[in-house]
Amino acid sequence: MKTIKNKHNISHKILRSKTDLSSSAEKSNIASHSIVAQSGKLLPWFFGTLLLTLCILAGQKITDLNTNYSLDQFFPRQHPLIYQSAKIRKTFGLEESANFFIILEIPKSQKGTWLTSRKMRQLKNVTVDIQKVQGIKSVFSLSNVEGATQNNNDFVVGPIYKNIPRNHWKPFTDANALIRGQLISADYKTVIVLAEPKKKLSPGQLNTISAKISHIAKKRAPGSKLQIGGVPAIQAQFSTQLFGELKIYLTASIIGFGLMFFAFLGGASSIIFAFLTLLAGNILCLGLLAYMQVPFSVLLTTLPIVLSISILSVLIHTMHRWAEVLIEAGPQITAQERFLLSLRTLKEMFVSNLLGALTTTIGFFALWFAKIPLIEQYGWVVALFVMLGWAMAQILLLAYMQLTQPMLRTWTTKKSTWMLFILKHKGAVLASVAVIFATCLYIGQGLQFNGRLFDDLPDNDPVRQATQLIDKKMGGAVSYEIVLNARKDEYWKTRNNLIRLDTALKRLRKIKGVGSAVSYSDFFTKNKKLTQQKIGEEFFLFSLAEKNPLKNYVTDNSRSARVAIRLNDLPSHDMAKVRRKITGRLRAEFKDVRVIEAGIAVNSHAINQSVSKDLVFNFWHALVLVGLLLLVVFRSMRWAIVACLPNLIPPAILIGAMAFFETPIKPGVALIFSIALGLAFNNTVYILVRLQKIIKEKNLFHHLPIKRTMLQEGNPCLFETMIMLVGFSFFILSNFSANRIFGMYMVLSIVAGALGDIFFLPALLQKFPGLLKPFKSRTEIEPATLHDLQNYNDTELEKSSAGKVVASMATALAVGALVFATPVRAFATPHSVQDVLKEVQKRIEAKDDEAKVKMKIIEANGEIKERVMHIQTLNNGKFHALVRLEAPADIKGMAFLAIVDKEDENQWLYIPSAKQVRRLVGTQKSAGVLGSELTMDDLNSTAIKTAKTRIIKEDGKEIQIEVVPRKGTSAYAKAITTISAKEFVPLKTEYFAKNGKLKKRVIFSKYKKVKGFWRAHLIKVENLLNKRKTNLELSQVKVNNGFSEDDFSQTSLKP
Repeated sequence: MKTIKNKHNISHKILRSKTDLSSSAEKSNIASHSIVAQSGKLLPWFFGTLLLTLCILAGQKITDLNTNYSLDQFFPRQHPLIYQSAKIRKTFGLEESANFFIILEIPKSQKGTWLTSRKMRQLKNVTVDIQKVQGIKSVFSLSNVEGATQNNNDFVVGPIYKNIPRNHWKPFTDANALIRGQLISADYKTVIVLAEPKKKLSPGQLNTISAKISHIAKKRAPGSKLQIGGVPAIQAQFSTQLFGELKIYLTASIIGFGLMFFAFLGGASSIIFAFLTLLAGNILCLGLLAYMQVPFSVLLTTLPIVLSISILSVLIHTMHRWAEVLIEAGPQITAQERFLLSLRTLKEMFVSNLLGALTTTIGFFALWFAKIPLIEQYGWVVALFVMLGWAMAQILLLAYMQLTQPMLRTWTTKKSTWMLFILKHKGAVLASVAVIFATCLYIGQGLQFNGRLFDDLPDNDPVRQATQLIDKKMGGAVSYEIVLNARKDEYWKTRNNLIRLDTALKRLRKIKGVGSAVSYSDFFTKNKKLTQQKIGEEFFLFSLAEKNPLKNYVTDNSRSARVAIRLNDLPSHDMAKVRRKITGRLRAEFKDVRVIEAGIAVNSHAINQSVSKDLVFNFWHALVLVGLLLLVVFRSMRWAIVACLPNLIPPAILIGAMAFFETPIKPGVALIFSIALGLAFNNTVYILVRLQKIIKEKNLFHHLPIKRTMLQEGNPCLFETMIMLVGFSFFILSNFSANRIFGMYMVLSIVAGALGDIFFLPALLQKFPGLLKPFKSRTEIEPATLHDLQNYNDTELEKSSAGKVVASMATALAVGALVFATPVRAFATPHSVQDVLKEVQKRIEAKDDEAKVKMKIIEANGEIKERVMHIQTLNNGKFHALVRLEAPADIKGMAFLAIVDKEDENQWLYIPSAKQVRRLVGTQKSAGVLGSELTMDDLNSTAIKTAKTRIIKEDGKEIQIEVVPRKGTSAYAKAITTISAKEFVPLKTEYFAKNGKLKKRVIFSKYKKVKGFWRAHLIKVENLLNKRKTNLELSQVKVNNGFSEDDFSQTSLKP
């Protein structure tokens, strides 16, 4: 009885336990379903709020989007030609930034030329006013071109057309190759003003400057036809054009692709969802670009189209499958069931959609191999946004697909029966494709890398027309630099070599395609009077100008000479022929000289050709990367190789077509090959993934169900092709020829991709099924799972893509005594300052000085020029300086006299070859004395006498005095002099420019006492703006020699 009772109790416990378990499972199931249902409700609200917030933030940021354009964007980093050009610019002191070209043309209907007083005044006004525009660094035109000219008994240094008689303007212009054809046309009716903008200005700022220049030119030169060109103008115009392109593509992509979606699928909810997804994707993309401060380039105008294609591809494939699932499920499903079915559909389509996005991404990522800044940027930016677009589409589908009711169009539900024809005639299809492939490769041998530089802008664009006018009338638009390097110093200072170079230049100018050719020889008058001594003297005369023009054409040691050539904008092959003629003639004339080429004519054409060839023929980088990805996905080398075969067809057809139509290939066009390859793999992936799925589901491990696969996948692949065709057709609307060419060949590549995937691949597998079978096991054709993809070592892919003067002691001492040598107004300075200055005056102020000075001028490029001179100075209320040059030999015997009296400055020069004294007229205070970094402004006693001074620092070792000149009396805003508190001698003086920047530093050292006065025997001057230095070494110093004004007369200049 007890036993029975125990059994009964046990049974009861077991039954209760089962009931409890059943109840627990039911509760757990209910809880799980509740969580799913709640998730389905919350996801739309959460992601809707998040997306709206992000779109608002991105929309506000879009206005910060900047544009960028320059010719060197397509130049690879650290290329030898780029390095060589930079070295030449540094050697000859050439500016790096390009100029605005302001072209002023007198209409044919009007009489007169620019070589009249009235028109020259207009030109001067234009030049002066443009110089005042914020953002302009310097302006150069006929009105301010400087040089040294002789007028009666005066040597005039300064603006040439201001200093020579009006009736000499025309003959002077005709005889000067540096001016005629460069700054004024041969008929004198067109002039050009060069305005150099400051560095690192945005396209928006350049646009503003361009508008101000236009306003000034129209106001100051009324009646003249105005055109503005040059690289800055192109950059500014591109800014406007690019944003115009962006609006077109953005509108076309959203509306056009929205209509495409409508053509494939019905249902208001699904169409609205697709439209909003495309809109949000593009807004977020542009906002993120602005946030990342990525400049919007001509290449990136394609981004909205590529992004929209990527997003729409995911939407159509997934929503098409979602419509099929809803039909299978019936109309009675609950909201919870719809959400679960949507999750299942997304899981089913995940790998195919991911692989489609990845293959496109790899096509763009392969552009990283180009090692060109613009193309690298384009590659990684588009690759990034394709994946972000895919991710955004997946997230939005997760949240909102459950709420849509897509309806299949009748024509999209039909089986791809047309594929049966292809499979039936597989032999003919394969033969036809083989013939097309071979023919295109044969024709492709004539591929032309033969483009012009300035054909990106539309033909009717004002900036392009201005560039063409420069090309036609103003000596050519394409710069070409030749450097002639001799083996010894002073080579180009000899009369014989100067005459030979001048003769060679005359021959070069006759070569067809050469607009102009100038060098240092054009600065000299070639006749019998041109002796070796006169050449040296003229070199010296040019050094007296504020900006020595010879520095741009010949080095200080006269070992290297630059020939500045401007060529017409010719196709690459013609440009190469012209270059060969030029270098050939120069090498024949100067057999002992090394000829070096540089400039845009070399860099743009040579580098662009090299880059374009790499981009065309190195598309295999993308092929290898995609192949590696498919090897991981399919887990079969055989499948990965078969997947690559049809995708060799688009590059072959592109090569053949470009050669047949003689399309000039530039980097912007050549990158099509990698992009096309990435896109072509989309259909390949969908076909092979579908094939694997059928084999797996139907256990067809010994049979290749290619017919069944293509009946299911033929139409979707056709739809994918149609989407891309429509998308890239939008580029035909572009104003940029490069984008139109890009669009046309992308359309061709998509057709070629369809030929490979829809025709060639099925026919190949139907004819040779053994390429993908037999299969040893089920795992051989099992696709990689998401977990496998996530755990794949990304560094493998990364590894596969690796590969990427003054003249005198007197002048020097005057700089040192700038603060102290003259009395300062008592009311303007504290008494302590006067005490300090008096102590300094006691120690350094003598009546006169005499010394031998060795001047060493160190250029910014490191070149050193030495001069030896004997100096005498007198300070008797006026400042007198007499300098007699002793070395080098070519200027030995020349003498320089300067007398500074308050604001009056007078200078004379003795020329040994003429044995005459000439007055120097027009030299500016800011011009270096005798080519040094000490200027006449440093000797301006008026500025010192009226200056305000104060002590700003005193620490027992040093005393610092600030000197602020009265407005209008000095080129400096202020000077700070450091004085030894022990010896009361100047140690250092620093000069500050009007903008507050430190401009010049003078250091005094090696002090010695001479007759009770302290004299610095080493003075170092450094110009911090132009990076030039001047060192003065003094010897045989004498003071208070008893000089009088008679010792500083014009007669005393002669030996």
